[in-house]
Amino acid sequence: MEQAAFTISAEDLAQHDVLKDLPEQEAVHQWLLEHGKPFKLDAGVLLMEKDKPADDMYFVLEGRIQFELEVGGNKIPMASFGEGTVAGLLPYSRLEVASGNVRTLKPSRFLSVHRSDFSALERQSPLLVQRLVAIMTERVRESTKVQQQQEKMAALGKLSAGLAHELNNPAGAISSTTKALKGRLGQLGHLLCMLEPRGMEAAQSEGIRDFIMRHLEQTAQAAPMSLMERSELEDDIADWLEDQGVQEAIEAAEIFVDAGADLEEVEEAFEGLQGHSLDAGVQWACHLLTVFHQVGEIDQAAGRISKLVSSVKSYSHMDQAPVPKPTDIHEGLHSTLAMLNHKLKRKNINLQLELAPELPHIMGMVGELNQVWTNLIDNAIDAMPNEGTLTVRTSTIAQCVQVHIIDNGTGIAPEVKDRIFEPFFTTKDVGKGTGLGLEIVLKVVQMHHGSVSVESKPGHTDFCIKFPLPTKS
Repeated sequence: MEQAAFTISAEDLAQHDVLKDLPEQEAVHQWLLEHGKPFKLDAGVLLMEKDKPADDMYFVLEGRIQFELEVGGNKIPMASFGEGTVAGLLPYSRLEVASGNVRTLKPSRFLSVHRSDFSALERQSPLLVQRLVAIMTERVRESTKVQQQQEKMAALGKLSAGLAHELNNPAGAISSTTKALKGRLGQLGHLLCMLEPRGMEAAQSEGIRDFIMRHLEQTAQAAPMSLMERSELEDDIADWLEDQGVQEAIEAAEIFVDAGADLEEVEEAFEGLQGHSLDAGVQWACHLLTVFHQVGEIDQAAGRISKLVSSVKSYSHMDQAPVPKPTDIHEGLHSTLAMLNHKLKRKNINLQLELAPELPHIMGMVGELNQVWTNLIDNAIDAMPNEGTLTVRTSTIAQCVQVHIIDNGTGIAPEVKDRIFEPFFTTKDVGKGTGLGLEIVLKVVQMHHGSVSVESKPGHTDFCIKFPLPTKS
């Protein structure tokens, strides 16, 4: 810090909001003048630096300062304080090093008091120390709210990117299938005109219609075939159609196999037809089967979008107030996994769900609990190699609901295991972690009167969360 000394008086201290209306005020101000250190800083100068020792309390006499955090390489303003406030280490605080940077926004003047004088200050003015502790408590509360909100926004930012990707796939499928469907529908009228003058007997056309209806939605498809079995069946049907003089026999064979038909059914459906009548009948069947297959694809894609939207609604709990109510843990886990599905697929993670049947509901706030699942599952995915295994297990033991999030990743080093729930502590690379996730996990679980424990070694990390079940009245 580029400090410059200056002289202050008891009158200067009397203007400070925190130092007003104190018992024996003149004696308190005189004590501060004797034990404190007055100095001033230009604008844009660091008063406190991240990770550097925090040993002083600063009374802001003039100017304005700003507290900022470094998240992902970016400096994020968190709060600013003007004259009449205090900053830095406060009495009874456990702060050892600065969690972020504090810099001046304009030329400022301060009076600093070192931590070694805090006990003497309390003896001199218990009321002043009470005020300072109240300020510290309120700031911790506000800081926690801001941290939680920022963690929510960071999580939503990551999830929105994956959600956009997940929505893009079914949306693209709907678009491309709709275009193909329009082409097929356009040709159906032409095919009907071809069929009318062919002299096809009623029994023959009825046989084709029966064949089509049996296979419209692939309900007649037998047990799944191997690639070799499918290829052989397609070849047999294509050979028969080619022998009958059908054009596009290979494409027709693929469509019939997709619909679950075998060679015997194809022969029976088109028995007695020849030449143009047979060719027109095969094309008619192929087009109708393809149309219904494409409608099915559109329905599946639309269903996927609907499911994703439902998962987002369930995950964010956007339509309900954040108050405790009977909560289904499994619903929250499922919606969170749906939101993180893109990350699971990207690393080809093997997901194992071991969910207890009829798991009792707990009293909880769904939105906050989903933050717990998001942080734990997201961390597990990051810790695992490609093709790793993520296990999500639930159970009921001793009037508690237990949730285990288990991964076979690198594990947590013993020397940092005791620090993982500390605010701003992270083992991730610079720019990849805020150090707030596990702190929020702990706070949310404790808010629900639960507990978090972790066992970890290379290849096996198990976070266990326990929630008490509501007592029966």
